[in-house]
Amino acid sequence: MEANSFENRKRPDNPLDWYTLTETANSILNELIAYTGREEYFEMEKEHPDQRRIEALEKLFQEVNEINRNTANFKHAGKMEEIIRKYGPLLKNLYKDNVQII
Repeated sequence: MEANSFENRKRPDNPLDWYTLTETANSILNELIAYTGREEYFEMEKEHPDQRRIEALEKLFQEVNEINRNTANFKHAGKMEEIIRKYGPLLKNLYKDNVQII
């Protein structure tokens, strides 16, 4: 096996793997950005909004948006895999039984 693992290579050998990584990472981040905006809006519309939840949603939005806007995150396969590993399960939980993640 090569000294450089898949995670350390700048680009996967197969262009379809590269496309899959970029689209998956980007889709996960964009959906989390949309989720935080929707949920913050719904929370603020309540008669008694939960300020801690709003703050948590804003924090997640800023974290994910910063990653999404940094183009360097999409130049290395390992970084995109890291994004998918970290935020993919969060997004999956969001749609599992309509559970709130924050």
